[in-house]
Amino acid sequence: MRIHCGVCEIELNYDDYVFLDEINTLTHQNCYSLETNFPIKDLGTYEQLTKVYCFIK
Repeated sequence: MRIHCGVCEIELNYDDYVFLDEINTLTHQNCYSLETNFPIKDLGTYEQLTKVYCFIK
C-alpha cells in the first residue's frame, strides 16, 4: 500500500515534490493551500522525505 496526497488522494511517486505538514500529512506542492492545510514542517521529493522520516514508507 502506497501513500497518497492528503488533498487530491493521488498516489505519490518518488519524484513528486511534496510538503510534510506539522501533523505529518504529505501533500503535493501544487495541492497545498495555506487556508486548508497545517504549517509546513519539511519539503522535498517524496523519495527524499522517505529517507529522512522513518514513518514514511
